[in-house]
Amino acid sequence: MKPRRLTSSGVVSAIKRAGRFGRVGHAGTLDPLADGVLPIAVGGATRMIDFLHRQPKRYLAWVMFGVETDTHDLEGEMVARSPRVPGTSTLRAAVAAMVGKQSQWPPAYSAIKIGGQRAYDLARRGDAPKLAPRTIEIHSLDIIDIAWWSGEDLVAVGLARMTGESGNRGRLVAALDIGCGAGTYIRSLARDLGRGLGTVACLAGLRRTGVGPFAVGRAVPLDEAVDAIAGGYLEAIAYPADQAVLPYPGAVLGPAAHRRFVNGNHVAWDAASGNLRVYGNDGAFLGMGEAVAGTGLRPRIVMPGQAGGAP
Repeated sequence: MKPRRLTSSGVVSAIKRAGRFGRVGHAGTLDPLADGVLPIAVGGATRMIDFLHRQPKRYLAWVMFGVETDTHDLEGEMVARSPRVPGTSTLRAAVAAMVGKQSQWPPAYSAIKIGGQRAYDLARRGDAPKLAPRTIEIHSLDIIDIAWWSGEDLVAVGLARMTGESGNRGRLVAALDIGCGAGTYIRSLARDLGRGLGTVACLAGLRRTGVGPFAVGRAVPLDEAVDAIAGGYLEAIAYPADQAVLPYPGAVLGPAAHRRFVNGNHVAWDAASGNLRVYGNDGAFLGMGEAVAGTGLRPRIVMPGQAGGAP
């Protein structure tokens, strides 16, 4: 579980140092402001990251109305204020209308690469990155709390600049439970929600509560993970590689098909189409395959140590 104030790459570095792993990766960047589920893969399991990254994610987000920043969260510089506060029924209607597929402009301060450079590096230099909108999908979006953070509350936590012009006015904050597809920027969602309501808004806090089959209730805090790995207890906290792709259907191959698959050859297949978890008849996870009607099952990823044959 990623703590706040640490980058996702910082988490990867901590895990890599603890276990001296050759390969370590994560499934989906979390901003330093955010905490929560950050699946980490080591060794051969890093081959599953792309499949895991495509899976749905879940977030708990706090959206503050009346303020917009250049980063669309509390880390940035204020670029707009608005005294307008949405009513509860109007806010609920706007949230409900955001469910489904839509076009979203990513934030300028993002890790998207443009000409080999990160967008946030360009933005920090004052070069407005040329970003294109992307199609995202919001699977669910529910308001779980609405609160008023008074001016005194904001000052007490070091957010005096977020108070109103008089210095006394507080801010409306809505806590949202969000289920979404890959590539969704919650900071942009907060921005768009505010603008759609005729005001402005930014992200005041974010926790990722799920990535695919991995939920926050089973996440291991980073310090505990580092201690376990350094102490030689990786197996006590790690999941098998196939756990990352559990939402995909599975396929079991016989000995002959097993040998063909792990050696990179197509296998005859006339059942489910699409991406499949592939196992040998001994239960070993062989990797990921893609079944295409009329052409059979082709290997997409073969796990290390599997190539060469079947038992």
